[in-house]
Amino acid sequence: MNDNIENKLNELLKMKDDVDELKSQRKQQETIEDFEKKQKTLKKYFYIWLAVSVAIMLGGLAGLEHNGEKYKLAALFMALVGFNSTILMKLWYFIKESKLSILQELKQLRIQLANQPE
Repeated sequence: MNDNIENKLNELLKMKDDVDELKSQRKQQETIEDFEKKQKTLKKYFYIWLAVSVAIMLGGLAGLEHNGEKYKLAALFMALVGFNSTILMKLWYFIKESKLSILQELKQLRIQLANQPE
């Protein structure tokens, strides 16, 4: 009888360990999905603003072909603003992407540490 109870307890403990492992895997998967969603949103913003910056730059470059001196200065200014905006957008994207990847790694590390047996 004691062997039967002991076997049942061992089975229950194994099941508990399996449930804990499944919970850990689910948390890690949710973390990965959450950060992938954030990265997709970040890429959308990046491409939209990059397209706007390039449009401003190209509009400024196209405006340089006109004869008016004031218009040429304004077009040159637009071209420079557009060019600098593309550079700033690339830097912004790199910083945000790096931040998200570091946060994702930290979150996964926290989940792994929380599930370690004591």
